[in-house]
Amino acid sequence: MKEGEDREVRIIGVLLLYFFILLPVMTVLFIIGLCLTDMEVGAYLEDKKKAQNYTEEVTAVVFGVERAYTDKGYIGYQNVSYEYNGQKYISKVAYDSVFIDHSSVDSGKASDEFFNKLRKTVDTEVKIIIDPKEPSKASYPISDEKMRTEGILALIGVFCLLASINLLVVFVILLIRLFIKWSKHKLIVRKGVK
Repeated sequence: MKEGEDREVRIIGVLLLYFFILLPVMTVLFIIGLCLTDMEVGAYLEDKKKAQNYTEEVTAVVFGVERAYTDKGYIGYQNVSYEYNGQKYISKVAYDSVFIDHSSVDSGKASDEFFNKLRKTVDTEVKIIIDPKEPSKASYPISDEKMRTEGILALIGVFCLLASINLLVVFVILLIRLFIKWSKHKLIVRKGVK
């Protein structure tokens, strides 16, 4: 095999390596990174803001429940009443969510089980946090574990994004180097033929 043909085979090998191995890996890393970063950074920042603003803990009584239908399942809300600085407040607090495949035969049963679990919380006392500046806004306390998990997942997302961008840069550099070497070789071959 001639040297020129050997180089062409190497270029084709690198291209095949890229398209069948690196490109799928890079694409998967990019998608995972984008999804994790989008979901977890938003959730982390929202929870961080909530932790800064919702600083007062109060005891509330659950007097009713609701469920909201989403395309992914249901979100359960508790209607709570509580007192703060001598005034009574009523608020709707997100309690739990359940992801249900609505096309499934068992989706109705799962929905009923979720709502029955939610109904059992009526007339119970719960600890909630409120924003002292706007006491009518309430939430459940945010655990350190949840914040830590969101932070770690956000970092993994950023890492995946950076890794996919890094693979792209490495591949472009490889292609440029191969192209330059191939061009020089073609130029030498042409000069030698004349």
